[in-house]
Amino acid sequence: MDDSISRFWDKYIEKTKTYKVNNESVRWYVLRAEHYITAHKGLRLVRYTADDISAYLSAIPGKENLKD
Repeated sequence: MDDSISRFWDKYIEKTKTYKVNNESVRWYVLRAEHYITAHKGLRLVRYTADDISAYLSAIPGKENLKD
């Protein structure tokens, strides 16, 4: 894996922990982020807005079971 990609995920994991995400749930967050990135290839992550992410989450089947 590219070093910059590895650093991104390390920082992402550390950031989730600052929001008190428990260790068992961190992997779930990483998988969801990977799905989002895969579904939106072509744009750099820095270009996404909160509205982009909200729209994506709204389109997820079974989203009623997701907690804020």
